[in-house]
Amino acid sequence: MVESRRYDGSPTHVVSFVWSNGCLEGEEVYLIGDFTGNWKDSIRLAHKGGSRYEAEIRLRHGKYSYKFIVGGQWRHSTSLSTESDQSGNINNVIQVGSEDEEYV
Repeated sequence: MVESRRYDGSPTHVVSFVWSNGCLEGEEVYLIGDFTGNWKDSIRLAHKGGSRYEAEIRLRHGKYSYKFIVGGQWRHSTSLSTESDQSGNINNVIQVGSEDEEYV
């Protein structure tokens, strides 16, 4: 988390998502998850040089599951937290804000 603000009464946090697990020259990397239209829309990550791709997005407090799309293939990062979903798919997960925070 880089910063925290309140919009429409709900606190949000700027979250950096980074893919650095490699890809082929010229491949695009996207982020998709339960915060991107419930796994329907994707966000293109910016190439930052070498094998590093990044996107910063603003999320409300909560736990989120996500993956990266690299060269058309859905992948999870092995260097970030993961969980299996009900179908047995391995997804990356992130907790935004502390679990004991309450927002009214």
